[in-house]
Amino acid sequence: NDRLRTLATNIKSDGVIVYVIQFANSGTALQTLLKQVASGPDTPYYHYAPDGEALQQVFHEIANNLSELRLSK
Repeated sequence: NDRLRTLATNIKSDGVIVYVIQFANSGTALQTLLKQVASGPDTPYYHYAPDGEALQQVFHEIANNLSELRLSK
């Protein structure tokens, strides 16, 4: 878990946005870890999908969020 948190911190410090989907496992320890890995602890960066239907919806929401991003130099 510490290696994952360190890796995520290093990636995010390089400006990479990290989206995380917690699928079908509602464990709170896992949820805490994944919220730390994501670029933010809530939507649009962290999502919980308890089933396949919710997972499809989450991917749709992430795609919508990505379509709103703009690159700048």
